[in-house]
Amino acid sequence: MRSFDPFEELRRMQSRLNMLFEELERFSKRLIPTEEVAVDFPVDVMEDEESIKVVADLLV
Repeated sequence: MRSFDPFEELRRMQSRLNMLFEELERFSKRLIPTEEVAVDFPVDVMEDEESIKVVADLLV
């Protein structure tokens, strides 16, 4: 029977967390551009006493 090693369990957990964060980093690089992107689209901002409304025409 193998004895329980809490430090080995911690190493495994650290390894799994590292893999998770590496995957999240790769995924976020695909979603978020690394270069600044100039955005030029019409925006209307309307404000009243209770709210602010923003209307933008977005072309995808």
